[in-house]
Amino acid sequence: MRCTLRTFALLGYRILLVVVLLSLFSYAALDQSVLRALYDFVTRLQTTLSSYFDFLTSFWEHGEEFSIVAEAYWQTLLLLMCAVVLGSCVGVGLGLVDGLWPGSRVSGIASALSFVGVLTPSFLLALLVLLLFVRYINPAFGIKFVLVSPLVDVFDPRRLFPPALVLSVRPMAFVAQVTIASLQDVIRTDYVRTAHAKGLLPWTVLYRHIMRNISTPVLTAVNSSFFFSLSSILVVEWFFSWGGIGFRLLDAVGSKDAALASYLLIAIGVTLLVINTIIKILIQRLDRRMVPADATVS
Repeated sequence: MRCTLRTFALLGYRILLVVVLLSLFSYAALDQSVLRALYDFVTRLQTTLSSYFDFLTSFWEHGEEFSIVAEAYWQTLLLLMCAVVLGSCVGVGLGLVDGLWPGSRVSGIASALSFVGVLTPSFLLALLVLLLFVRYINPAFGIKFVLVSPLVDVFDPRRLFPPALVLSVRPMAFVAQVTIASLQDVIRTDYVRTAHAKGLLPWTVLYRHIMRNISTPVLTAVNSSFFFSLSSILVVEWFFSWGGIGFRLLDAVGSKDAALASYLLIAIGVTLLVINTIIKILIQRLDRRMVPADATVS
């Protein structure tokens, strides 16, 4: 219980730090008067304590921006979750195939897919998906399998699947390689050999002994997958006209709207901190042998 409270206290401190730093960076990067605002804040602080939050609240005076951020936020969150879930599930499957049946033809295909996913830039993959479907497959079948119009509902599979597929490739490759490396360490251990010697079914050994012991590195890889997907979110959303945080952030930077840029960056930064904390708690619950410091993910 104490460890959990300390984890949430650390989360609150990190969220506050993210709000302050990203607000400062947004205003500074878009050539706004950050130093002047900071100077005014310090001078007012000398006279009254009631002005303590004036500097921070000066960044949040544009209430009309919240509706834009809210709409963009849930669309980006939907896209990120679909991409990471898809990439993680496929990545774990490829890793299990490669790790449990090394040297087979299926293992070779799984290994090749993981390496191609790591080496392929997201912008190139997005361009290939658009060219393949829009230029060749759609005209050949007379059916629109991919829709990039912002007027289409985001829950339409033809609208959601293409950008989610592009964003899921790097998480899939990374999770697959982590799964393969973890399996190579676990399947040679004595307790796995003993379980097979006792006559347990292969699926029982896989679930009870192998999966539970590779869950920690796999969860850490899933956590890192959010950062991989986020690093490509601007390009992917622009390619597919997805009205999320990345697409709106490009507009905010182009118009030098520091307040909107601050909101967008803070929203995604806080989300990543919350996801990081949730995965950290899951790791602590799954592996009781680990002390809290060992379960830290970044």
